[in-house]
Amino acid sequence: MLTIPYMLIHAVLGGLGALIGTAGAFVYWTVLEGSGSGQTVGKRATSISVRKAPEERLHLGLSRALLRNLVKCMPITYLWAFVRTDDRCLHDLAAGSSVSRS
Repeated sequence: MLTIPYMLIHAVLGGLGALIGTAGAFVYWTVLEGSGSGQTVGKRATSISVRKAPEERLHLGLSRALLRNLVKCMPITYLWAFVRTDDRCLHDLAAGSSVSRS
């Protein structure tokens, strides 16, 4: 969903546009995942949300959502899901979060 605006900003502003687009996407994910619903537009469409683990009823909060998205920038984070039985990635472990059906 953010790909088209990101590409337009990058095309118009060049490298500065890439920086602005990346920062905008980062803020989008952090604010929406840290909100009460724990859902971005895509997560809402697929009926999943990010919650505090193991409670799964409490919203994540902005500070944990920020940490989750900072760790998500590390490429190795997604490999953790293959070795864990609960399918939580490194960014979920760092933030104490889990993704579940809403």
